[in-house]
Amino acid sequence: MSEQKRKPTTERLAEALSLAGAPKWMIDNANAGVYDDFKSPHALPIMTLVFDAQSCGLPTIIDRAKAGEFDGTKEEADEWANSADGRATFSEFLRGLKP
Repeated sequence: MSEQKRKPTTERLAEALSLAGAPKWMIDNANAGVYDDFKSPHALPIMTLVFDAQSCGLPTIIDRAKAGEFDGTKEEADEWANSADGRATFSEFLRGLKP
């Protein structure tokens, strides 16, 4: 597995934003998980990223986000699913499916 794949999505995005000349607040948001599928307080974090990138004139970031480059990885999904938050979410969901 390449080093790029091993980096957390938040870190890869923060680096991409920095290279694209994004404002510090966007880079800080990336590092804080605001745009992350499993850490964000937003229901649609990638849409939030696209909106912020549009507001800041970052067309390359928009295209890369839409292409899925900053989506959470399988490993990150598995990590979340095994976390306390993930287990609680699945438990609540499955409880809602019982007849």
